Formats: sequence, structure tokens, C-alpha cells
Amino acid sequence: MELSKFADLVNHIASLRGKQYLDPDTKVTIVIHSPGTVGATPSVDVQSIHAGFDWDSGQIMIFPSQPLTVLSKEQVEAICESVHKGQSWHAFQEYKRHKEEIEKAQARIQELEENLGNIKLVASGLLSEYLMNKGTDLEFIACVTPSKNTIGNGGVWDMWRKLDKMIGDKDEKSQS
Repeated sequence: MELSKFADLVNHIASLRGKQYLDPDTKVTIVIHSPGTVGATPSVDVQSIHAGFDWDSGQIMIFPSQPLTVLSKEQVEAICESVHKGQSWHAFQEYKRHKEEIEKAQARIQELEENLGNIKLVASGLLSEYLMNKGTDLEFIACVTPSKNTIGNGGVWDMWRKLDKMIGDKDEKSQS
């Protein structure tokens, strides 16, 4: 497009100001190709307009607010075809986001399984202590309430405190 034609179009659009509810602060955008979108025409804002110089002399250059890339005709056709099949770039981005969430969930499951293994180890130690010392039923039962931390130290008491802490840590993490 020549500058004179561009200027004529801009002046014509400006003359429609009252008829099309345009005001001097109306945004200037560049339409982009984005198949499969719904709603307003996809576009990016114009950041600036400059006259070219040196190798670009003889041109008016419009700079978009985001980088735009030229795609080949084949690339555009491939994008349009994939959108028609429901395989859009947006769907791919959604897939990547879900994949990341799944990976985080799997890491959390692994962490919880390791914690569960440690809890089972401490609990089995407590059970072994109980089975080997059947005469300590009252002490063992009193240990069931680890909030009584001041009653005793060492042995079963420390194991109960460790188990209580592990279970408490697990509950705090699962709530966050």
C-alpha cells in the first residue's frame, strides 16, 4: 500500500468519527491470522510507526506490540487443517499445562509414598516394642496421646513423638 492511499483511508476513518463512535483515543491494531477463535477479530496493538531510513528508506514501517512472524502458505494451511480437526495450538498449550500438573501430582504422590513408608517403619517399631514388652500396656496406651510430651522421654515416647510429627507434617502438606 502506498502512503497516499494509507493517509486517505485513515482520513476517511477519522471523518466517520461521529457515525461509528470513534474518538481520537481509538486503538490502532494489526489483524492477525488465528483460526478457530471466537469473538472479536484477533489483532495486536500497534506500538509505533516510523519512516524507514538507510536500507528501509522509502517505507513507512508499522511496529506491532508483539513480534509477528511470516508463515508459509503451507504452514497456514496446516494450522487451519489442525484447527478443523480440533488440534489447535491452544489445545496443545492446554495439553502442556495438564501434563505439567500431572507431573507435579506424580511427584507429590511419590513424596507421600515415601512419607508413608517412614510412618509405617516407625509404627512397626512401636508395635514391635509393644509385642516384646507385654507388661507395659498402660505405658503404651498412655503414649497414644503424644500431646503428653512431658510424661516421659526415650524409647517408646520418642517413637510416638516422631510418628506424631510425621503424621502432622503430612496433614499440613496435604492441606496446602
